[in-house]
Amino acid sequence: GSTFSSVGTFEVSDYFNAGKNLDLQLILAGAYNGSTMNKTLNTAALLPLTDPYGLATTVTAIPTDAVDWIKIELRNKTDNTDVLYSFARFVDINGQVIEEDGAKFKVTGTVLDDYFVAIHHRNHFGVVSSATIDLNASPAYNFSSGIGQAWDDTGVTTNDAMKLVGSVYCLWDGDANNNGIINVSGASDDKQAILNLLGVSTPGNVITGYNIEDVNMDGDTKVSGANDDKQAVLNVLGTTTPGNVFYVHLP
Repeated sequence: GSTFSSVGTFEVSDYFNAGKNLDLQLILAGAYNGSTMNKTLNTAALLPLTDPYGLATTVTAIPTDAVDWIKIELRNKTDNTDVLYSFARFVDINGQVIEEDGAKFKVTGTVLDDYFVAIHHRNHFGVVSSATIDLNASPAYNFSSGIGQAWDDTGVTTNDAMKLVGSVYCLWDGDANNNGIINVSGASDDKQAILNLLGVSTPGNVITGYNIEDVNMDGDTKVSGANDDKQAVLNVLGTTTPGNVFYVHLP
């Protein structure tokens, strides 16, 4: 047209760049206090500005009510083992997956389709949705509302896919080495992982920081005294059944 004074490039953007809201909710058992999740790591300024999952997601500030970083995967609607997209975001004290500004999670750079949704946390068992969600709709999925929300590995008979705390289903806590197994004896056990951080010859040490071995997410890793992490793992397995071994339900 005659009113253009120069040649340039412009973009008409839609959900692909602007984002599609996905209302995701989950509870981390290690931080759950019976009503909300504790944000102790956030309050102590221990949460990093870059995600711990290798996705290179960096923020300038941690959301006020963030509990920790989590990883979200969108998986193929016909094959729940096939990861198509991965995102690092935060979960807040109420279990809502949020952006840096505290708004609900937005999916960007994806095709609008049906997907299975997987959630990962650095020292909790991951889960995959038992049903697909439709990004074309107004998608919402609440893992905490029932055991049927998580995919069940029928080959795992020792534990359910999620942990029931009161009436709320949570991601299992206690995986101090993130190997998909919770145990306190045998190869690669979680108690030993905690001791390795503290020093096997100095088990009385207390290490403060953002450590995977801090399974109760209180900012201190230790194996003795109040709220110690070894006891947190034993509480998961059963204090009278320390030989139990729990396994993640992931396809």
